[in-house]
Amino acid sequence: MAMQKVLRLAPIAFLCLALASCTSTPKEPDALWAEAEIQVGSQRILREVAVLSLERQGFPIGAGIDPEGLSITTSWRNHLAPFRGEGYRQQAVIQAEPLGSGRFRVSVRVKKQINQSIAKPLDLSYAEWEWVEDDEDMARILLQHVRSYFAAEIDPRSPAR
Repeated sequence: MAMQKVLRLAPIAFLCLALASCTSTPKEPDALWAEAEIQVGSQRILREVAVLSLERQGFPIGAGIDPEGLSITTSWRNHLAPFRGEGYRQQAVIQAEPLGSGRFRVSVRVKKQINQSIAKPLDLSYAEWEWVEDDEDMARILLQHVRSYFAAEIDPRSPAR
């Protein structure tokens, strides 16, 4: 009798555990964007400068360029470390919105995850990535790289929005 009761409750217990594990996985945090308006000769030049800026900062471009949508999403740039929680990876997203008369609103986001692997934190195949807040400083650096190609004079007191 007791065994039958256990067998009836086992699927319910399994379902509860499965649902609890799904909800405990951290989700991607809200996006933190660095933005600026830039005067550019053409959309193609802006795209090439954005790609050059990403490459100079070590972001792998891959196949994430959408020329029609004015968007670039890089592959992950890995920084492994020998201790849990110190290794991380970043993925950059650059989007441009035409404003007319050769002006574009350029938005940059750098997503970030940290490696929570205890066993082998220096081995990518064992990495356990966990979302953390976007790297807004790196987004500002990338945006400034793009801006510097087009700005005749840069005012250091004028921060990127």
